[in-house]
Amino acid sequence: MYQLTTDADLVIRLDDNTTIRKGHRWWDDYEAWLAAGNTPSAADGVSFADEQARKLDVICAAYELEFSAIKRQYPDSERESWPMQLAESVALQADPGADAPFLEALVLARGMNETKTELATKVRAKHASYSAISASMTGRRHALERKVLAASTLEQIQAINW
Repeated sequence: MYQLTTDADLVIRLDDNTTIRKGHRWWDDYEAWLAAGNTPSAADGVSFADEQARKLDVICAAYELEFSAIKRQYPDSERESWPMQLAESVALQADPGADAPFLEALVLARGMNETKTELATKVRAKHASYSAISASMTGRRHALERKVLAASTLEQIQAINW
């Protein structure tokens, strides 16, 4: 269990009252504890508005941490090509003879003995899967944010976890 302080880069590990600064090796333990859905105690003397703001930050950080595990599977440069891949894939679905230079080059470079139409089907399936995960996580974040903003006590805010 941890307690926040008024310094956003400093927490207190309550088991032994150890103060841990961001960047210290124990900060990773704290972040893992947060990622597991735990919530630190509020800092002493924190106002309701401060606790709401802090909780919203915690929710966003947990969202980003979980989403980064998914995004890490794909380099930024590849993700930047996804709109083009999807557009060509949709065009091929509508017209198998459609121009799809990116997918054609990708088929050749992959060397996996697949057609551009087969690759286009895979692109659409991957897009649907990624979109479903993104929508689910984003919806979860929105729901938690609404709960935080609707809370009327510190206890209600502290009970909200990713």
